[in-house]
Amino acid sequence: MPIQSKGDEEEDFGENSGRWEIFEDGQKLSLRPDGKRDFWRNTFYKPLLVKDDGPCFLRKVPANMELTMEVFFTITPFRQFDQAGLMVRFDEEHWLKTGIEVVDGIPRLSCVVTNKYSDWST
Repeated sequence: MPIQSKGDEEEDFGENSGRWEIFEDGQKLSLRPDGKRDFWRNTFYKPLLVKDDGPCFLRKVPANMELTMEVFFTITPFRQFDQAGLMVRFDEEHWLKTGIEVVDGIPRLSCVVTNKYSDWST
């Protein structure tokens, strides 16, 4: 049973749209984002693609804090590039995201490193 949730097919939440739930044990986050949202920056594709509207459940961490994360994902992909993962974000031009991403119908480990320009690998 979720203790916090947001989202409803009839409501529009603007930039923060989609649905999420945090469960009582604090160990499970269920996220169902709207489509066509992502984090991507200034690559050489034409037209130039800059996306900074993907859904995230964020936590601010002091710069001098050591942090270890252990995460388990279950992804139910519906289309190319559906993904679930972790992001470390300093600002809109400097971040790293890694996780499971669907590429050519196959879930793959992927990583995007962004230092003003995004670079993607699987």
